[in-house]
Amino acid sequence: MTFLPMTTNISWALAYVVAFVIIAARPNRYLSLARSNAIFLAAGLFAMLSALWSLTPSLSAYFGMLFLLNVVVGIVIAECFGISAIIRFIFWFCFLIQIASIVLALGHSNIAIDPSGNVRGLYSTKNVLAMYACILEFTSVLLLFARWRPLLCIAGIVLAFFCVILSRSGTGALLFVFVSGVATCCYIMVRTSRLRLFAVGLGFILIAIAGTAIVVSGINLSTDVLEAVGKDSTLTGRTELWDKALQSFDSYPWFGLGYLSYWYSPQTEAAEIWILTGQELYSFHNVYLDRLVDVGLIGLSLFVGGFLVLFWRSTRLLFTERTVTWAWCLTFICFLAALGMSEYPIFWNSEFQLVLSIIAGATCKIRLRSVERPAIAPLPPGQPQMT
Repeated sequence: MTFLPMTTNISWALAYVVAFVIIAARPNRYLSLARSNAIFLAAGLFAMLSALWSLTPSLSAYFGMLFLLNVVVGIVIAECFGISAIIRFIFWFCFLIQIASIVLALGHSNIAIDPSGNVRGLYSTKNVLAMYACILEFTSVLLLFARWRPLLCIAGIVLAFFCVILSRSGTGALLFVFVSGVATCCYIMVRTSRLRLFAVGLGFILIAIAGTAIVVSGINLSTDVLEAVGKDSTLTGRTELWDKALQSFDSYPWFGLGYLSYWYSPQTEAAEIWILTGQELYSFHNVYLDRLVDVGLIGLSLFVGGFLVLFWRSTRLLFTERTVTWAWCLTFICFLAALGMSEYPIFWNSEFQLVLSIIAGATCKIRLRSVERPAIAPLPPGQPQMT
């Protein structure tokens, strides 16, 4: 099990209770927030309703309900806390857990190191360690740009780098480079126009130089990149899993088999996959294919729609207000979108990333509404002012 204090059943049960107590105290406010974040709630509701046609109705209803409840918790947290405080909490959370993972690995504990010698720390796998290291890295970079405790932010960047190296995760290494670039580009966007133009121009020059070098040298880019990150042409068996997912999707294209039902039903090829891979998998290692299999094209459309809404909100705020706060939201959604191509973030039961994505989306909407709300015109002279 991934070591995340927030993912214990007791903690989540308490979070649900507290969230509904808060909602009951201000029902009109949260009804308004629900309407403005309907795309996120619709995805959870559709997952729960998939129990009507699921191969495992009770499990789909249960996991779908948890998905919907986590969306509600995310909206409540977004309303109760400012995004700046949430970003600082994420930094401290990831920073302390990564330190604990390194300390445990230095003690050569079997808990922190897998049989292949890869460091996984307090997490279930090396890829999860690397994933949270990447979150720590871009959070540290953006807080450093915001001049929040520079030495501590630099320590966070260094710590994240070493966690990725020790994990030997190819996915983590690529994501580390990717999110560093996205976070830096977001920062450039909030700076002066001259600096932005210089950065864009330099980027085009570097891309042209790299492209020319690849063509002239005859490099097989796909093979070399895969070898560099320790993968083979099947992406460590992922492409074989993806073929199975597409076969299942062809049979149930519109509504899928039911939320998270593929891996729990004896009517699917899950048992065969476990035998072939030698692992008891519960994901196709691609969040988009998992959604296609579980809830079909309709459910995937709701999921991708949520991504696009969050991307649009954070991008709009970034260009409007030009602050690092919204750069974090944009970087986070880019991180999740990229990670979903080869891993399974967001949709594990009570997943931390799901709540973070809802917090980012809801917070962006709250800010946009305050910006868009027209100012109250002053009353004519001589008219009484309301206080």
